[in-house]
Amino acid sequence: MKQLTSIEYDKIFLFSGEFIHDRYWLSDSKIKIALDLLDNLYIKDENLSDMYSHKDTKYRFVSQGYQSYLTILSILATIPNGSVFLGDEPFANLDRIMAEKVYDTMEKLDGIQFILTANSQFHMNRPFQKVELVVNDIFHRNANLTFNYERFFYKDVKEKLSAFDKDSGQIANPKPIVKYRLNELVNEEENRNVEFKEIKGNNPCESIISNAEIYIIAYLNSWETGYGIIKWGISDKGRIKGVSLLKEDRDNIRKKLTERISQVKPYISQDLLHISFEEIIDDSEDIIPEVYIVEIAIEAIKKEELFSTSKGEVYMKTEGGKIKLTSYEIQQELKRRFLTQ
Repeated sequence: MKQLTSIEYDKIFLFSGEFIHDRYWLSDSKIKIALDLLDNLYIKDENLSDMYSHKDTKYRFVSQGYQSYLTILSILATIPNGSVFLGDEPFANLDRIMAEKVYDTMEKLDGIQFILTANSQFHMNRPFQKVELVVNDIFHRNANLTFNYERFFYKDVKEKLSAFDKDSGQIANPKPIVKYRLNELVNEEENRNVEFKEIKGNNPCESIISNAEIYIIAYLNSWETGYGIIKWGISDKGRIKGVSLLKEDRDNIRKKLTERISQVKPYISQDLLHISFEEIIDDSEDIIPEVYIVEIAIEAIKKEELFSTSKGEVYMKTEGGKIKLTSYEIQQELKRRFLTQ
């Protein structure tokens, strides 16, 4: 901890395990730099090597555990020597085996000081040596954090990761990443940040567009969550069903949501909205044509004002969904924000 007193500002990297799972999508280039990092550290992972070297398919299927693992590795590869890496629950979306893989990698990275937090239920079957672990109790985990993740982490590291994606010369014949298999259960649960939606009507486009706007506003007004993501095509019980969408349907969703977001009051940047149509494979390992999981993510902004939809309605996110605020509730929420500034 003493090193923190003399560390340079641009060598402090703050990382949130909760946010990384849904905010930074994998690519072939990120997998490549993650594997290069393991090679440089003489860490062998046969599953990863087989996945990356497999040449028979037009895609790479990556389980959700490995998605988070590879994303964290690609981030670690961008951290320079002499840095401090502050990890806020980096194992949040990892099982014990994957958490130990990340831990082993951190232990072998010389020249970086790792300070990690974990909840009181987290246990590792080995002692921490170079890595310092701070266990949070329930009170601290639910506390309203005063630091800004984006200030320390998102901008610099995200730009580095984006640079890898743009440098197509690194990889010959890059393959798309597929992370969903039909009828499988996802290994995450709904919470204040993540919402599953199964399409049951005959008009999936309109259902997605109208509901997405409401949830986007709800997440924007609940800035304590940090970000929010809605996944259409997954049942409430977490089973992967998919949504049938033609190309014109996908284009329509992008266009209409962009239009709706432009009408949000007060104004928000389009860069805060991320729309992704994730392909699904079947039991035969084939990609199902024109069936997707639709992921719509929104980055929250900490503002004293409340955001409203294109119809002037105000929503807030709750643990079990979202609520529409009455005039009185809007006044009370604005008063609460003013008093907690």
